[in-house]
Amino acid sequence: MEIREEHEKSKEYWNKRAGQWSKSSPSVSYLSMFYEKWKDKLENPLLDIGCGSGNFLYRAANGGRTDIYGFDISPKLVEIAREKLRPFLGDETESRIATLDMLDLSEHFGKGFFKSLIFSGVLQQTVFSGTRPTLQQIAKVSDSGAIMYFSTRSISAPPEDAISVEGEKGTYRLPGGAVKTYFARESIEEIINGLFNIIELDEKPQTEKISGERILNWEGVLQRV
Repeated sequence: MEIREEHEKSKEYWNKRAGQWSKSSPSVSYLSMFYEKWKDKLENPLLDIGCGSGNFLYRAANGGRTDIYGFDISPKLVEIAREKLRPFLGDETESRIATLDMLDLSEHFGKGFFKSLIFSGVLQQTVFSGTRPTLQQIAKVSDSGAIMYFSTRSISAPPEDAISVEGEKGTYRLPGGAVKTYFARESIEEIINGLFNIIELDEKPQTEKISGERILNWEGVLQRV
């Protein structure tokens, strides 16, 4: 399966939902809880992988953290994020907040550049065969010992209105055409092997931002080997 073709479908999916997504909030923000607990331990620079409309980066910047970067595959979400962050980043806004496929991370950022990373609800946006290459890209731009917040869908609660993609473990085709991958803990351990270690990782309930669907996520903290 062509991974980049699937990412193009994901880009179309999120471009169509950009305005709605940027105004909605999750039922429980585990990311906010993580940041409150870990913010004093997170070193700069910090990267938000799949930053969406920039809500997390705005919170970080508003709290005084400005050595921040973010990217998303959706140009429409990136424009929303840039407008939010321009008061903090000024002339560097365009270079700090970029439109980018996560498979191209190491072409855009330097090796070992980031000491802290946010990876929330993004790994699930590719097919299973794309997850290891994605994590390899993230590892390349992460410093040894870097801390990464990690959140992705759990296979314990698979989708009811999607079709399983043949040959792709835990991957489903959504009605809108994009794919979403759901993970067992063993699958996560497999794809991060040699790249990241697990500090914390637990299944936690959530409500999907746009549809209101009740879901189950893996939420936790990983550390670069």
